[in-house]
Amino acid sequence: MLFKRKQRMADYPDKEKSEIVDEYSSEMSENLLKEWKKVNRKKTIKNWIITLIVLLGVFGGYKSLFSSEKTVVPTEVTDATFVKQYAENYYSYPTSEQSKKYIDKFTINNDESISYSQDVEYVSISNVQIYDVKVLATNSYRYYATASMHTKVKDTDEVTKEICFSIDYIKEGKKYFVVKPVKFVSSSIRSIDEENKSKYKFEPDSSNEQMTDKEKEDVKQTIDLFLKTYNDDYQQAKLLTSGKSVIDKLDPNTKLTLDAIQSTSKDDDTYYITTKVVEEYSDVITMKRSYYFEVSRDKNKITKMEVY
Repeated sequence: MLFKRKQRMADYPDKEKSEIVDEYSSEMSENLLKEWKKVNRKKTIKNWIITLIVLLGVFGGYKSLFSSEKTVVPTEVTDATFVKQYAENYYSYPTSEQSKKYIDKFTINNDESISYSQDVEYVSISNVQIYDVKVLATNSYRYYATASMHTKVKDTDEVTKEICFSIDYIKEGKKYFVVKPVKFVSSSIRSIDEENKSKYKFEPDSSNEQMTDKEKEDVKQTIDLFLKTYNDDYQQAKLLTSGKSVIDKLDPNTKLTLDAIQSTSKDDDTYYITTKVVEEYSDVITMKRSYYFEVSRDKNKITKMEVY
């Protein structure tokens, strides 16, 4: 091709040669422009594709975030809400048509009915608090709750007392069905029996060796100084202990005062002391509490403090 063009150039006079050169230059420029446009178009399309992919990813992320936010509702919250609403409608008197429809909707046995004495003007409950739940079987639960029951009898003032009750229900997906009548239960169900209570009761340590009168006086002064420092300066009080985990920072409105030493004992390393300490809060509340201390004999520092 190049040879042919050179041959053509040789066949023309100089003036015509110049015109041919211009023609070829123009042709080359057009070809270069076409190639540049083609490359630029490919680059533009590539950039658009990348931008589209990024936008789709961002959109998908936001969609996933929003959809997950909509579903983040703890099961315990929805269960507790149902128990509360059911109990409030169940113990409502006079019974409104709305309450009756609610109970009928969520109760399998609709034969149950509640009647009140003719002298009762109204009954309602408030402050429903769930304190225990038992799994009876698959999707079957028993909720234990307390509530304040407000009763007004004719010619008397309203009476409020705490009640304890249980509700048995089946849950299928987001649907609830109460399968047994609501029952009053003893408030003792809420408490731990005496045998189990003893497992959690704090017992101060002690030793068989008794402290001398001077040791008792020294320990009393140590504890007294520590409490006074603790009231005023937490950082300084920490220096009187074996480590920062021994005490927490006091509320600025709280003041501790040693009232009495109750018992003392010792071993080779430690003094064991039980005391009574007066806690005052903002000159409004005063409480006398039992405090237990352990004091290291070699460094004379508080190694343990417990309120019990």
